[in-house]
Amino acid sequence: MCPYHKQLHYNYTIYKYQVRKRQNKAKNISIFTVLNFVIMGNRPIREHKPLMAYANNYEQKVSTLSLITIVFNNAVKQGLWLFDPSIKRWFNPDEFMDLYKNYDNLDPKWIEKIEIRDPIEGLEAADTQIESILSRKAILTKRVIEYERAKKRKHPNL
Repeated sequence: MCPYHKQLHYNYTIYKYQVRKRQNKAKNISIFTVLNFVIMGNRPIREHKPLMAYANNYEQKVSTLSLITIVFNNAVKQGLWLFDPSIKRWFNPDEFMDLYKNYDNLDPKWIEKIEIRDPIEGLEAADTQIESILSRKAILTKRVIEYERAKKRKHPNL
């Protein structure tokens, strides 16, 4: 899209925002929301829900950014990754810092639950789960085959 059409699209978006704001003053849609909507290509902004569940439900005494920085530094020093058990997700230290550095209203209890662990443990746990699933699948497959064979023996005409 050429710069002229981009500007037209931007102006039209601002106009739609102003009209929408006049029509429905109960909704507080900021210009930031509209611009993100345009920039993101009509994709909604995805909020990190586990994080939002903890926000503003406590009295903040310590800056959570400093706690996140401490967790980040510990992980980097030990050469390990971070694991969030509430969502069962692994983060490398840089990814964790990039994701959470902009939040300063997190619950310290949530940050305390973050574990610094070796990612190989996660891979081993995943392998164990996969082996368990595959063994159950093999047992079910064997039972289905045996059932079909027995059914053919009892009722050869079917």
